Amino acid sequence: MRSQGHPNLVIDMLGVDFAGSAALSHFVSLHRVAVPRGGRLIFCNVGPMVVDVFRLSKLDTLFAFVPDRASALSLAGSHPPPPTPNEPPTPQTNATPPQRGPSDKSGGNGLPRGSRRRKLY
Repeated sequence: MRSQGHPNLVIDMLGVDFAGSAALSHFVSLHRVAVPRGGRLIFCNVGPMVVDVFRLSKLDTLFAFVPDRASALSLAGSHPPPPTPNEPPTPQTNATPPQRGPSDKSGGNGLPRGSRRRKLY
């Protein structure tokens, strides 16, 4: 996929009943390779349990989901792919920090002023 020009990848999930975090991380890695090159990942034959895993992990918006392999191959042949909805926002150079109201008793870290607790990062 890295050496080809327009990487559209069809992933047929027929017979797959579960997708764990390791599989999801591999799909995200493939997505990171495909999108900058104008490609996308297209999943087909995804069972309801696997769809729930994608939805609960909020990864369903990164990928295209179609019902069958023929639809996936047809979509893979179409150009160009739609823009991904989760692109990072464009940084603003002249952005002003949010203003705090008079009732805000926070010390800037989300904790009340004088609190000995520290926010964990």
